[in-house]
Amino acid sequence: MGMIKLMKDKAVLFIRSTRIGSRLIILFLVSFLLPILLCCLVLFKQSSDTMFNNINKMISTVNGQTAVYLGSKMQKIISDGVEISYSDIIQNVLNNFDQYDPVALHTAQAVFDKDMKKKFVYNDMVTEISIYTSDLQKATMYGPYAYRFHPTQAELAYIVEKCEESERSGVLVSVNASNSIILCRQITDKKSWKPIGYLVMRIDENRVSEVFEDTLSQIDARSFIVDQDGVIVSSKYTSELAKKIEKETFLQKLQEAQDGTFPVIWNGRKQIVNYAQIMGTDWRIVSIVPESFFRVDSKQLSIKLGITVSVCILFSIVISVVVASSILSPVNHIIHAMKEYEDENSDSIIQDVGNDELTFMSHTFNQMILRLNQMIADIRGYEVQKRKLEIQTLQAQINPHFLANTLNMIASMAAAKGETGIENIANSLVDLLRDCIQTDDRFVAVEDEISMLQSYINIQDYRMFGKFTVQMQIDPQILSCRMPHLVLQPIVENSIIHGILSLKSKRGQISIKGYREGDMLCFSVTDNGKGMTEDEIGHILFEEKNNQETGRFNSIGVSNINKRLQLLFGSEYGLSISSSVNLYTTVLVRMPAVLSDSEELNNV
Repeated sequence: MGMIKLMKDKAVLFIRSTRIGSRLIILFLVSFLLPILLCCLVLFKQSSDTMFNNINKMISTVNGQTAVYLGSKMQKIISDGVEISYSDIIQNVLNNFDQYDPVALHTAQAVFDKDMKKKFVYNDMVTEISIYTSDLQKATMYGPYAYRFHPTQAELAYIVEKCEESERSGVLVSVNASNSIILCRQITDKKSWKPIGYLVMRIDENRVSEVFEDTLSQIDARSFIVDQDGVIVSSKYTSELAKKIEKETFLQKLQEAQDGTFPVIWNGRKQIVNYAQIMGTDWRIVSIVPESFFRVDSKQLSIKLGITVSVCILFSIVISVVVASSILSPVNHIIHAMKEYEDENSDSIIQDVGNDELTFMSHTFNQMILRLNQMIADIRGYEVQKRKLEIQTLQAQINPHFLANTLNMIASMAAAKGETGIENIANSLVDLLRDCIQTDDRFVAVEDEISMLQSYINIQDYRMFGKFTVQMQIDPQILSCRMPHLVLQPIVENSIIHGILSLKSKRGQISIKGYREGDMLCFSVTDNGKGMTEDEIGHILFEEKNNQETGRFNSIGVSNINKRLQLLFGSEYGLSISSSVNLYTTVLVRMPAVLSDSEELNNV
């Protein structure tokens, strides 16, 4: 909590180092613009994500439809391959290939070619069909002579190996020769189900690539078909055909992705990959679109939002300046009036016709100025009257030094005649008079306060013919401490007048103690007088009137001492009284232990 309060105080101090006008403008801009900026950012993010998802969904839909279309085409070709494999002419040629001479083989090929032309008259994807025996001798074929597929032995062996590894009814293999996609199927005997040869169908890759190239022609997308091994089966770039993609990260994501899309870094740019599985094959149609394409509309949206925010900023600045001026203008008028009054221009009146708190402050300031002017005029009148009274008092009063010198002369005459009582009373009165010549607001040593108190007790003892006794127990260590003047004498005087004078059946006793309790200087005055009730104690402690009773040394009352100590040192110091009726009364005085004049100044 302390750290939080410290940080809060530092923040407030930092803020207050800025002018109020700037603070108001900043506050208005922050409170007005921050929600707008947050809303714009959220709107921009949601709109961008929506546009991204919509475009991505559109590409996914197009790729899905293309995949369905190509899948149906491939399934039709595979089905045709099955039908061709079990046709009578192919079964007969492969089962009796050793018995066919060139003429018979040519005749069989002519019949096969005629049948295939009828079958594929409306299908221009299949451009060539070749039949091979189990030992890879070409038995017959169909297709234009100029476009006939002539695989090398290595290519043919690779195709057959893939075919034998596949559990499908046919395997599709990409071969980088005349833009070819090869469907290879093992042919088995219809009766014995033993392998007797291979069916190799050549599919024109150009016809395949034309399908997906047209679907996304208006999008800056790179599309191709890839098999499960990462080999490109179809692409508009012929140099990529039958080549494996070397980006392992791309292939791994392509195998692991579940939702048909994922981001990838391609050629140093962030791209979005969208793919769809071609049913009946291990192919996937893949479209790679630059991420910037998805953000084209977002850029336009950001421009519009930027213009909107700029207009809002300009509008908020204008409003902030107007609102700040409506506050600062009357505040500046009040400050100007204060400075004028500080320069002793007592006619500083603020003219404000508003109807807000600042108008109330202006009117209050005007009323305060009027009251202050009246009070100053009254004080000046009082000062003039006071000066007149002081002059009259000085003219009427006896010079205290003349009175002290006269008493000294009386004491000397009494000593010469052996009148020790008169001498003691005169000396005590001289000491009291000299002490009272000083101001009552000064701090004195405890030793001097006790000496003055002893002089007062001597006079009262002679006056009352020894009706009471006094016991003093003052700790010598506190004699050098400093304390306010005339604190103990009024308390002792109160004990004598109100406690001792009323006693008839017993002798009065007063006990005065002085000691320290830690940093506290304490005095206690206890008498065996008539005591007091709680109401009387409260009356003595809090009565504000000065004591004007006949026979008192001064007009300082107990309540004056209590208030004086609390004003000097704080509310935890002062007087406390405990009493029991007809038994005793104890007054306890508590004040800080002041050891030097510097401490005295710090405490006052």
